[in-house]
Amino acid sequence: MKKNIEVPTGSAIDLNILIDLSDDIQCILNTGGYFEKVNHPLIKESRLTEKELIGSSFLNILHSEDRAIADKEILNMSNGLVVQFEARCQYSLSKTFLWKAKNLDGHIYISANYINKQSIEPGELNQ
Repeated sequence: MKKNIEVPTGSAIDLNILIDLSDDIQCILNTGGYFEKVNHPLIKESRLTEKELIGSSFLNILHSEDRAIADKEILNMSNGLVVQFEARCQYSLSKTFLWKAKNLDGHIYISANYINKQSIEPGELNQ
């Protein structure tokens, strides 16, 4: 029998632990698109330090050919909607990542994982 677990809301400590434990890329941006929180997989793929990433633009870690679609999807999304797009990190050109982002309450929450090259339409998800 499945039991519902009540998760406390509003806890920055719990969110930080979850981000740090993830094997997927996880980060939080401000609405201007600058990093506020990053995890180890993002640090590894970007080949930058946490200190170098915090306060820098999300677009700077992406391959130059993939920045336009990311800019369009992330910086122009409506509050509460989820968008997705494919993009490569600047130093991981052989890897394509599926990025999902949600703008909520003054922050942009992003998750990404490595995918085999498939065609996934950028745009909003019905979630």
